[in-house]
Amino acid sequence: MTTISLLRSTLVAFILFISILIMGGQTNAADAKKEAPSKDPTQSQKLCTNPEFPQIRKALDYYLAGDTKKLARTFVMGGEESSGLDHFDKSYYRSPFFPLYTRPNHMGGGKVVGIIFKDKPDKAFDVWVYKMNDGRYEARSFTEVKDIDEKTAKKTVVEMTEAKVCSF
Repeated sequence: MTTISLLRSTLVAFILFISILIMGGQTNAADAKKEAPSKDPTQSQKLCTNPEFPQIRKALDYYLAGDTKKLARTFVMGGEESSGLDHFDKSYYRSPFFPLYTRPNHMGGGKVVGIIFKDKPDKAFDVWVYKMNDGRYEARSFTEVKDIDEKTAKKTVVEMTEAKVCSF
């Protein structure tokens, strides 16, 4: 092995090592604590003032009207199993939804927000919402939350209804 080849191999290994460190940090940061609403209306109202939630309602309404040209392709079609609006029954989207939490999306920017539909509370969903340079918000992905079961989801909707949490 020549000196140049050895230096090249060492440089590639170093770049790979740094990339793994950076990506590992971002993955851990993506698991940041979620802001869950409580029965305290003041706390719930704080979550309800996030601009991402009205944007989700607007995007769902566009989808229901068949106006998908205004929506991100990945939001509509998904990219994997259990993602994209096309993957789920439209009756979810006709229902008002409650906000569950928000967290930063460290990999792609914007926020991941959790929602649950009031009239069909058997699943919860994560929606990635990104703030564009011009100030508009764009819903970029729609994914089923796998770590909440139907019983927990229904109980959450009952509690949020009783606490008069905002819905969109």
